[in-house]
Amino acid sequence: MKAVTVTFPPDRAAYYLNIFRKARYAAQKDAEDFLSICLAIEDFGGFLIGKRKSLNESRGEILKFLDADEDGDFYLNYERLREARNGASHEGPYARNAAALSIDVSIEIEAALMKRVYKAKHIMSRGVEFAQPFDSLTKLRLKMLENSYSYLPFEIEGKFYFVSDLDIAKAFAKSSNRSERESASFMRLIAVSDIACAELISEDMEISEILKKDSWPLLVKNDAGHISGVITAFDLL
Repeated sequence: MKAVTVTFPPDRAAYYLNIFRKARYAAQKDAEDFLSICLAIEDFGGFLIGKRKSLNESRGEILKFLDADEDGDFYLNYERLREARNGASHEGPYARNAAALSIDVSIEIEAALMKRVYKAKHIMSRGVEFAQPFDSLTKLRLKMLENSYSYLPFEIEGKFYFVSDLDIAKAFAKSSNRSERESASFMRLIAVSDIACAELISEDMEISEILKKDSWPLLVKNDAGHISGVITAFDLL
């Protein structure tokens, strides 16, 4: 099959990369939400074709975009997902199987989109949530568990740091005072002096340079100097 020859702007690739990642996270949390990935595929296929189409109608252009063959794993998973999308039941074991298929399909499309982006702004996670100086250890633990965060940034006197899930776990293990964990600032229970400052990079830094970094995660700042995103090693997969 011929490789796709249509010009695909990096900003558009970044847009769909974000759409697919959000849909995949939703499916990973709730199997019955595999339809979110189906809708993302239909939206993406519609962009490639120029008009929103069904999974069946989008298949040809998506295969071209991935340079995938009709006898490969992607095609087989795509066809199984299409059949599941049209099935009568979207609950229980049926939904879990469909979710697994949709996640595999999404990951392949995401990989193809990643080849078409090259800057920090294309892959960073926006809407960065910060830990606040008045947050308790218990509150940070809950926030991390609810959102599957491994790190939360915080700021002290103009400098940025990351508190990690390991920092929280160690602090919990050392503290036997429940009241202190629930009411005192986490900075009283975690030695900030032992945490390295977070590295800030520009939105225009190229991914090839980002991959050379030794300190993770990375905070991204825009031209105005404000924090606009965060990049973890996970975002580069």
